[in-house]
Amino acid sequence: MSRKASTTNQLNKANQFGINNEREYDFVTPTAEELDKENEKQLDDFNSLLDSMSTTEQKTKALYKQIYQNAVTDRRNAYVLFGELYNLVNNDATAHSVQGPNLAKYLERMSKANEQLIKLAEMISEEINSAQEEAFSSENLYAQINGWK
Repeated sequence: MSRKASTTNQLNKANQFGINNEREYDFVTPTAEELDKENEKQLDDFNSLLDSMSTTEQKTKALYKQIYQNAVTDRRNAYVLFGELYNLVNNDATAHSVQGPNLAKYLERMSKANEQLIKLAEMISEEINSAQEEAFSSENLYAQINGWK
């Protein structure tokens, strides 16, 4: 197959996936309202998880909630700014060379927010596992069988 035919085939395949020949790749971001709605749903789910943790103190739950909200908000804000800047520098080599470091910073901020959420999930998981181990300890089970608790 000739090089020209190969390139034509690649462009035809690209067009099937919504990529045009000018190599434009628009970054379509959800609206701020859509992101806020999704974040509220996630926060409600997180609050349900916290409510199910009966052995955790309220102050600790409030701290977990604040950490979660901050990380999600940071990730959302960086995502919106990244999308806006990406669309500004799309197909403009000069703008990309100037704004590339800022794009990288937004990606880094999103990554750090994800790391915070992962660390928070690990902390909560450890706390849940610890509470479950305590509930099923041999002393607790013996006390429950004998009606002491």
